[in-house]
Amino acid sequence: MLYTILLVEAPIGLILQDFAVIMIVASVMTLIFYKLKQPVVIGFIVAGIIIGPYTPPFSLIHNSDVLNLFAELGVILLLFTVGMEFPIQKLRDVGRKAIIIASSEAFGTLIIGFIVALSLGLGFYDSLFIALAISVTSTVIIMRVLGELKMMKDESATLILGTTIIEDIIVISLLAIFQSTGASGEISINEIMVSVGVTLAFIAGVLIIGSKIIPKLLDIVARTNQHDVLIVAAVGVAFGLAFISFQLGISVAAGAFFAGVLVAESRSHAVTSVLANPVKDIFAALFFVSVGAFNGFFTNTQVHSACININSSLYIS
Repeated sequence: MLYTILLVEAPIGLILQDFAVIMIVASVMTLIFYKLKQPVVIGFIVAGIIIGPYTPPFSLIHNSDVLNLFAELGVILLLFTVGMEFPIQKLRDVGRKAIIIASSEAFGTLIIGFIVALSLGLGFYDSLFIALAISVTSTVIIMRVLGELKMMKDESATLILGTTIIEDIIVISLLAIFQSTGASGEISINEIMVSVGVTLAFIAGVLIIGSKIIPKLLDIVARTNQHDVLIVAAVGVAFGLAFISFQLGISVAAGAFFAGVLVAESRSHAVTSVLANPVKDIFAALFFVSVGAFNGFFTNTQVHSACININSSLYIS
């Protein structure tokens, strides 16, 4: 709702100017990093730092909320395309290993990060949320780097992406629990059970019920031989499940990922993947630019220093 109001109130000329600045700066920086034989994703992030609202002397974009909105759309489309690499059978093959790795990594990093944050003099809840923040791996960035290294089809890449998806689900569930605990001041077993139950019910519903309906519907659409209709239907599934997962308090990325899993079960998934890539690439670029734009690189030096110390301690551990 807020984004809709901002988009309506912002003059179209300023929005177009912002997009022009974003795309031009991003293209220049990615070209530089490509020539330096570095991951182009770093170029996108540096471009975001350059144009962001926290970079002195002034921001090069007028309405950062527009960038934030399209960045969120980029996350959904990126995870949707990741899901299309994971048909249900492949998900079963890596599921057990991914769950073990993701659980040990998320909870292990959470505990170590919490202890280190407390030792640095931070409060209980501050330490808890900082530890949670550094317990999650960026699925989007890992996917982009694996893609640039031409490793997306490797078995190790499948396991890595499966692990990060499960890690996302774990961390989002913990975030909901911690927020509730922080507000009430006490741990509620009922809320924990509800949060875990809702997440498991969503995943089970998608994989059991959704897999019997969505792939068949997409195959019916594909028989029309109209590529525009097919891509609209597939993206509709992605945003539909992302919205449902958001309403349930689960990560929109998880909803988009499982939408991709359902599309992967259809006979037309290869065509859908090819059609979705150009749209995904544009919004993915906006996402990475937003990462740089909103990180506040030139502000909050004390917080950044604390985070650097925590990450250094975790690395040594």
